[in-house]
Amino acid sequence: MGRELKVMGKTLAEKILSAKSDTEVYAGDIVIVPLDLVFAHDSTGPLALRQLIESNLNTIHNPERSILFIDHSAPSSVKELSNDHLFLRSFAEEKGVVLSDIGEGICHQIVAESFASPGNVIVGADSHTVTGGALGAFATGMGSTDVAIALALGKTW
Repeated sequence: MGRELKVMGKTLAEKILSAKSDTEVYAGDIVIVPLDLVFAHDSTGPLALRQLIESNLNTIHNPERSILFIDHSAPSSVKELSNDHLFLRSFAEEKGVVLSDIGEGICHQIVAESFASPGNVIVGADSHTVTGGALGAFATGMGSTDVAIALALGKTW
């Protein structure tokens, strides 16, 4: 008598990505999915936003669900960082992007407490973005270039 092989159901990531892409997704598949939240902080955001500007991608797909955090290098100790903070504030005001300013908290914690929900797809330019997974979201960190495209298009692969 052999052991019966049990087939595992879908993982949480497969379930969320299947629902968001309207197709059956399995490990190893590549799909394009809409994003529920995109964020960057003062160490990663300036590079992402400058890439947008240099690429003439002047529209933020979903500014109400895009957040810029001034939390990693704050308060600033050097002029260059202060200029980056001014740039983030100006960009947020111009584009209607949500801004979390100095003293409001650290990005991944604010996302977990106020923005992430079960079933969301979240990308952030921060290594702790995956914290959203504890809330039943598909949340992953990305580099500044990928986050720039996510801000502009509102989707990712």
